[in-house]
Amino acid sequence: MVTQDDVAKHAGVERSTVSLVINGSPKISDKTKKKVMKAIEELGYYPNSMARALKTARTETVAILINDATSTLYSSVIRTAHQFFMPCNYNIILCHTYNSRNVEINQLNTLIEKRVDGIIVVSNSSYNNNSHFDRVVKKDIPLVLINNYGSDCIEGVQLNKIYIDYKEGMRNAIRALVELGHRSILGIGLSGKGPKIAHVLRGEGYQMAMEEYGFRGRVIDLEEPSYELALRSVETIKEELGNEYTAAVCVNDLVGAAVIDIAKECNLKIGSDFSVIGFDDLEFCQFTSPPLTSVRHPLVEATRIAAEWILKTLNGQSESKPLNVMLPCDIIVRQSIGCVRSREKIK
Repeated sequence: MVTQDDVAKHAGVERSTVSLVINGSPKISDKTKKKVMKAIEELGYYPNSMARALKTARTETVAILINDATSTLYSSVIRTAHQFFMPCNYNIILCHTYNSRNVEINQLNTLIEKRVDGIIVVSNSSYNNNSHFDRVVKKDIPLVLINNYGSDCIEGVQLNKIYIDYKEGMRNAIRALVELGHRSILGIGLSGKGPKIAHVLRGEGYQMAMEEYGFRGRVIDLEEPSYELALRSVETIKEELGNEYTAAVCVNDLVGAAVIDIAKECNLKIGSDFSVIGFDDLEFCQFTSPPLTSVRHPLVEATRIAAEWILKTLNGQSESKPLNVMLPCDIIVRQSIGCVRSREKIK
């Protein structure tokens, strides 16, 4: 069986250097690290993680809890987390919560038993009670909550949180349309109701912006914010398109893509006769016809901040004050919006 002594001899370094590389120490130069990693690969050395966990009280695992890994939006979270943790020799445990608090509680209990070194929770639930994180806090496991709008404190301990400014993101979308001359703007799927906090806040942002400008608005509610269900509301949407509405902002990009297709059925030219804005800025937005303007969801940036904070905490480098960040949602302008063609249509 290959040992660390064998790796050290093969790489021409001290055994302690091999140990530092395996444990992700920042003291080792990139050149030496590459030499040791090459020796590990050539010799087929596998570190004894169980023994190292007993010695260091670390399992070199970080858990990420998300609603749905099949979502394009959340796949960016997984990709970003891997980019940060894997070079530091941390493995990732991925958990699906399915937007259920009970599932989240069960998974947290399992992760505590597995002695994970850190936890990132990407939430989209509207529940307000964060008491189920108490065991994580008591075990002193570094924890970052993304998109969690529940209580900020547990037994006097401030939780680390990263917020997404959905309301301002939706107001940015309305502002972009207003600057192009639009005054009658539909809100598709923006009732401000439902179990997902992101959709609730986007709806509230739409209502706030329309009230602030004093312009004409109309919400078309959807049972589920999907492409298919938006198409099922085709008659309602077509009716409103005929009521001199010149633009629509949508709860997400899937609905935005559906609205583009519905408007085309009404022989409206997207970007001149009618403007459409989605939300999330998923990859497919640049491939719709025309490319869909969208409000970008900063989940990649949120994951980066969370991963950096956890790594710094594990290395004893974190700041004493809790993490508390609000990230903006910028609008990415493409060809699906434009100036109102006829001023006579402006209410």
